[in-house]
Amino acid sequence: MTPISDIKGILDDKIRLDRVKMGFNASLNSFFDLKNKDNLEYLFNKNSDISDFVNLKKVKKILDNDYLQNHFSKFIFGILNIKIFLENN
Repeated sequence: MTPISDIKGILDDKIRLDRVKMGFNASLNSFFDLKNKDNLEYLFNKNSDISDFVNLKKVKKILDNDYLQNHFSKFIFGILNIKIFLENN
């Protein structure tokens, strides 16, 4: 990791010295429709390695109860990313 002092004169000080971190939030539904039958079949495929780590029945219960509040949405997003990672490595 490059120390902040190493980029002095390269990056504007307003940006370089700004310590406020800002995350990026995007709605899970903006790129993965959780009402789509094909997407749900992909997510809940019992032959996936993710089922070794995650109780998919409980995840399905979250979705069935329409609990896609922000923290559940981030949780589902994490599960989806782990599933994709496991299946592609």
